[in-house]
Amino acid sequence: MNFEKELLSYIQNVKRASSEASKSYQFLMFMGKIFPSSNIGYIESKFPEIEKYVSFKSKTIVARGRIDSFLGNVIIEFESDIKKMKRRAEEQIKRYVSILWNNELKEFKKRANYVAVATD
Repeated sequence: MNFEKELLSYIQNVKRASSEASKSYQFLMFMGKIFPSSNIGYIESKFPEIEKYVSFKSKTIVARGRIDSFLGNVIIEFESDIKKMKRRAEEQIKRYVSILWNNELKEFKKRANYVAVATD
């Protein structure tokens, strides 16, 4: 595996990608190539959480969202143009972490630490 070749290919593919979902897919395919032991193939079968829908309901609040990529404790939010959409991405990530923390507190009585990345 030639890392530089794979990285250049990934960059070209992401530049052509027109949606958050396709950018997420390109990222996972790249990760699968540089970490072959991770055995990334079909996203849904290998990472059922990849497009995890999160929701939280209380008496007065309903929050929902779709995390673009969720691997372990890493949340990745893809945007078409991060310079223009930075504030939106930050708000989405805050909402996702809030929802996850609320669900975790209900189920496990503790909160996980998350790493969040917003990118285009």
